[in-house]
Amino acid sequence: MTWQDGNRYHSWHWVPVPGSEVLLAESGANDPNRSLRREPMLIQRVARARNVLFAGVLEGHGSYDPDTERVTASSSRIASVAAGSTDAADIMIITTHAGVRVAIAVARSMDPAQRHDATFQGHRLSWTGPVARIILP
Repeated sequence: MTWQDGNRYHSWHWVPVPGSEVLLAESGANDPNRSLRREPMLIQRVARARNVLFAGVLEGHGSYDPDTERVTASSSRIASVAAGSTDAADIMIITTHAGVRVAIAVARSMDPAQRHDATFQGHRLSWTGPVARIILP
């Protein structure tokens, strides 16, 4: 999903959860007194589920120059997003259109000295601390 906010473009990429739904909504939309500030929102939800991983990436990119009416880089650079859970961590792999792959790992333990090892989508990942950003080969 991509949108323009002011002079900047943003894309939200997420990994759909089986049985989930996405709602585009607006806060204050049904306020009879019109006293609530109206703000657009995106809601991801799953009914009657346990241990659901919602994983997404917010990407800021491109620009719009209203003086020249020129748009630059309005398309996302992210080609795909994959996410899942292992015993050690929740892991997301982001792949760009240029072929760069980055893994983001969030460990179950928040101990900054603890070493973690996990395998996700054939990639063996090792890191120390609660989170890691790992460039994949």
